[in-house]
Amino acid sequence: MSKGLGRHKTLCASSSRDKNLIVVYSMLLCILIIQFAQFRGNTLLSSMKEEINQESVIASHNLRNGTAGRVNSSLPGSSPVANDSKTMAHENQQATVSIDENIQTQPQTAANPTSSPSYSPTYIPTSSSDDNEDSESFDWEFEGDRRGHAIHGLLPGKTCHVVENICRRPSEKHWFYFRDHESAGLNPKHLIGHPKQPLLSYIQGSRSRISMDIASMHPNATWIKDQQCKMSPIENHVVLNGDHIHMMGEYIQRIVLPLKHIMDDYVAHSTKKSRSEMGKEIQFYINFHQNEHQKVLPSHHLYMNGLPHGQDLQSWSETLDPVYGISSPQCQCYTRLVFCGFQAVYSAMEMNATNSTENITMLQLSPDSTIPWNLNKHCANYIAPTEALETEDCQVWQDLRKSLIETYEEKNPNLSQDIHGYRIKLINKGRQYVHSDANTNIDNVKDWKIIGLSQRKGRRMWLNINETLSHCNKQYNEKLLACVEVDVEDLPTNFVSAGSNSPLSSMDEQFVLYRSIDALIGIHGSQLTQGILMPSNSVMVELFQWIPQHWGISVWGDGWTNQKNHPTPMGIMWHNTDINEAGWCLPRESVPLCQNVSDLVMHNFSLDTDAPSKGYETQKGGAGATELEHCLQVLNGNDFRWDYRNFNVGLDMIEKFVKTFFHSRVNATTDVLESDFPACSDLRRRGEGNGFVLYNVICKGENGTIRPHHYYHNP
Repeated sequence: MSKGLGRHKTLCASSSRDKNLIVVYSMLLCILIIQFAQFRGNTLLSSMKEEINQESVIASHNLRNGTAGRVNSSLPGSSPVANDSKTMAHENQQATVSIDENIQTQPQTAANPTSSPSYSPTYIPTSSSDDNEDSESFDWEFEGDRRGHAIHGLLPGKTCHVVENICRRPSEKHWFYFRDHESAGLNPKHLIGHPKQPLLSYIQGSRSRISMDIASMHPNATWIKDQQCKMSPIENHVVLNGDHIHMMGEYIQRIVLPLKHIMDDYVAHSTKKSRSEMGKEIQFYINFHQNEHQKVLPSHHLYMNGLPHGQDLQSWSETLDPVYGISSPQCQCYTRLVFCGFQAVYSAMEMNATNSTENITMLQLSPDSTIPWNLNKHCANYIAPTEALETEDCQVWQDLRKSLIETYEEKNPNLSQDIHGYRIKLINKGRQYVHSDANTNIDNVKDWKIIGLSQRKGRRMWLNINETLSHCNKQYNEKLLACVEVDVEDLPTNFVSAGSNSPLSSMDEQFVLYRSIDALIGIHGSQLTQGILMPSNSVMVELFQWIPQHWGISVWGDGWTNQKNHPTPMGIMWHNTDINEAGWCLPRESVPLCQNVSDLVMHNFSLDTDAPSKGYETQKGGAGATELEHCLQVLNGNDFRWDYRNFNVGLDMIEKFVKTFFHSRVNATTDVLESDFPACSDLRRRGEGNGFVLYNVICKGENGTIRPHHYYHNP
């Protein structure tokens, strides 16, 4: 009992010597005082017990010494998962914590106070923006299309997954919820009687990157204050995930295309706001789950900035990991965290605390291959099509192309001037092979056609590109055709923008470069994806590595990198667009390996002492392998792989390309230039006669209608 309460009893004893009336009044007053003191003491004690019990539950769980956790697969809409028992093993313990034990064992220290759960955390500011009905009404978790991902236990159709009002401790994987109203203090979301969000477990490989478990709340106000938790001024933090997205073709198809449709819906909910205002509402992150320390490239930024509401990306791994990244050592809080491109499973968990039991929802996330979305049925299998598309109604790629271009045109009112200046630069670059005075102004810039030859560094290099450039320019400069090398790894080049009077960034120069050329020729994956930004009626040619068709052994890449009966995995991006797209198969001579080795003489494997046969001597029904097969597959296996192999291009390919797509220009005896839209019958005859597969060509049909046509080859 407190000293104050003792003083009240002394007063009551001394008053007994007074008169009877005073005695009666004094006794009544004493009774009231004692009852008030007891009430106040019990209330304070109850408050202390309740808070200490909360702290003890958290501490007990963190020590893995008593938190309940039993997976319950009977939650409506959920299914058991094979690895749930392992993933949530740390939850599978039983405990009931008594208040009396908490009072005896919980120390009262400055770092662990036993009072004031209603402390007002002014150091966690609320969002500076007003209540945003537009963004809050947007449903990030709308139904998508999980084509090819009917995996047991997955949430059906969830495009993205959302958690709200969470903070991250300086350690990368420890997170907790908080209340979003400043005056109410911190809210332990998962204690009995409180509104709850899912407990989150985000697993990447064997590593837990985010864990919000039973202890995912932090009522210790002193700790939060010491950590200087800050609320991000950006309301939505969106993490984007997909397979192989370090490669631009995969990134566009698995991330950019689905995200474009998501952001179309988002902008529709924010019609009252300008683009700059909306840009303050979202921060996008890219998650390279197959290589966490992959850097975000300028090309990643190029496509993201072209989307509705587009902006620069950040690396999610660098944000999470303070060792490799730019993560702040301070505690960071987020209003909303959105995960797109993740598989998710909900499970129920039973929690016992304060002699009560309650079901809690557990959300387990793991990286998926792509962001699911409602794909038009006519564009089915857009990542790896297995059948000819229904061609009339598939417009997703043209819509994406138009959106990217319109966004950049809106952002740069001087874009046409920049493109004009860049075309002069490229034309002079091509003319240098012929004219010594090439660095001059050109009056008829618009009449020139600029053909880009795509080069890359490292693997899949165009070995004789300089010879090809020289031949092309000497042959066709007088026809106002210029051939130039295109390599985005050489950007930026200090090209000065007409609008800002300052050099363009690598990202912006990429856009201007591809808007300046009229054709692009390159090997599969070699910066061809940016060709989606080229002007209308441009020409794209995808070169296919030579893969021997007559060998009775499997050669990786055959059948999907060079398919002719429907678009290739990359070529699908030009399907039904206003860009012409064709394919060209490189011949045996393109391979700079084993050039003088016979494909007729059989190899004698019994004489091999320095190289393993890898079983090729038993292939083709036991017929063995030729010297050429042995040389390429056994002696040069890694260098012969299509995705590593450097290549040569015959000069006749350039000549056939020009004769197919710039026929009128090179055959005219006067200054007459080619028709913009040739007759389909003529274009098909020239293209197939010169060895091209015409996947998507803009031409005039028999009824005079100009539209995309598709002339695939039979398998």
